[in-house]
Amino acid sequence: MKSKIKHSASTQAAADLKKQVIKDLIKAFAIADILLEKVNSLLPFFKKHVKNGGSILQAPTLRQIYLPNVFERHHQSLKSFFDSKPVAIIMDEMTDNCARSVVNTLFAYQNEIK
Repeated sequence: MKSKIKHSASTQAAADLKKQVIKDLIKAFAIADILLEKVNSLLPFFKKHVKNGGSILQAPTLRQIYLPNVFERHHQSLKSFFDSKPVAIIMDEMTDNCARSVVNTLFAYQNEIK
């Protein structure tokens, strides 16, 4: 019975680690202004050189499953950072590599830009 519990706990820990690797990768790409589509080209490199790199999925799956959660957390952090403070909002509309409309938004507050 103990081995089943240990196996279940280690399986859960591995799944949690996989999710964290993916979320951290999405955040890193966003911060570096790298299109999520570029991850597809890097998958062989990740598999070979990065611990848990084989758990990184292709861009469409990342966008559909993981990006909304990462976006929502970022959105909440921006809301708490700028809450009840005067800000300048600068927006720029463009298209992504799939010809979809994308709006880039900059928030400026007391010499800080997010």
